[in-house]
Amino acid sequence: MASQSLSLFQRMMLQWDRLHPYNAGQAMQLALPLSPDLARKAWNEMLQDMQMGQSEFSGRRLRHLAPDAGQTLLAPPSADALGDFIADELNRPFEMRPGVPYLPFRPFVVASGPGTCIGVFYHHCVADSVSIRLLLREWFYRCFYPDLARRSAMEFLGPERTGSPAGWVRAAVDLMRWNACSKRVRRVPSVAAVDLSVGFGYRRLPDGTAHQLQLAARDHHGKVGDLLVHALVNAVHLTMPPARACRPDVAIGTIRDTRAFDQPPDFARFGVRLGFAKVICPAASVADRQQLLATIVAEHRRHRLAVGRHANALDIRLGLAVGRLICSRSLGEFYRNRLPLSAGVSNVDLRESWVARHHPHEIAEFFRISPTGPTLPIVVTPTTLGEQTNLAFTWRKQTFPAQGAQTFIDAFTASLMSWIA
Repeated sequence: MASQSLSLFQRMMLQWDRLHPYNAGQAMQLALPLSPDLARKAWNEMLQDMQMGQSEFSGRRLRHLAPDAGQTLLAPPSADALGDFIADELNRPFEMRPGVPYLPFRPFVVASGPGTCIGVFYHHCVADSVSIRLLLREWFYRCFYPDLARRSAMEFLGPERTGSPAGWVRAAVDLMRWNACSKRVRRVPSVAAVDLSVGFGYRRLPDGTAHQLQLAARDHHGKVGDLLVHALVNAVHLTMPPARACRPDVAIGTIRDTRAFDQPPDFARFGVRLGFAKVICPAASVADRQQLLATIVAEHRRHRLAVGRHANALDIRLGLAVGRLICSRSLGEFYRNRLPLSAGVSNVDLRESWVARHHPHEIAEFFRISPTGPTLPIVVTPTTLGEQTNLAFTWRKQTFPAQGAQTFIDAFTASLMSWIA
């Protein structure tokens, strides 16, 4: 049995999970056939050897235990029905109770053409995206390369570093700046009965798009993530007009892996190391695409500095303190007012990962699925592998009926591809 302290982001996700299941997923389209029996056997042996598979929350700690019995893999009706299956699993809660071990993973396998699609839905407050790819790697190896599979217990991340007092003072100033600027940010209209259930969509960009976007971003002294936020701002501007003229600006959230900020960076241990970057784009800059991109690049650079990360941590601490004092009915509205975001993005490039070594002949595609939580009406989750870039979209169905979501996705895709047209 292993135990680890909860990170700030984990504690916030546990609050959000009170409102709606905060589930995520990752999956691989294999070019190889795989027997469901072999997949199930490999999954269960992996968890036993790693001494994990059950989780238990107790106060501010999380315990990992080996499962009592073998886990049954989910079986989607068919590969053609995978989209509806994904949405259902995102909306289905994990049976978690304080002090009681539960299974935070739901693996699945389904035949898909000449190959197989395997993946796992997971309770996000237990693991981040990097951690799940550690599990998927070992699962894949046990199925196809058993000699490479790990046979020892999983190692877990240690406590987060809290930073210096001077950093917290600068963070407080930065947070006050955000609060002042957010008064002009548009809000997603509220309704009396908030339904946070989500829908799911998927789109694949033309091969080679990621490299072309990198070149375009470099020409403007930015990164691909800046172009993604730019496209989201344009899509919001075109499809989600502000409810009040006095709040025309757009705020976009970016989920960030913060392991790279650790010294040294640690990508081999299981846990959660996440942060949240927020970018406010003035309405006046939307019409000038160069000015808009320059605003986004500058905001992201500021956030990569220590003061931006400290401000993010301070913001989460304040939210946690208030969230403990209010009921679930008020919690969602509190976070939507505190983080008035119109959309979000979580971008990952796997071209230098273990997945890339097996692409495309064994792992044909890889995609990730993000939750929306109470603050984001829609999230885009790009994943780049080799020449491929896949976009997974998760949206709040109450905010985006099916056709509305497709209109937003079309606007986002068109804006993104305009940089390489």
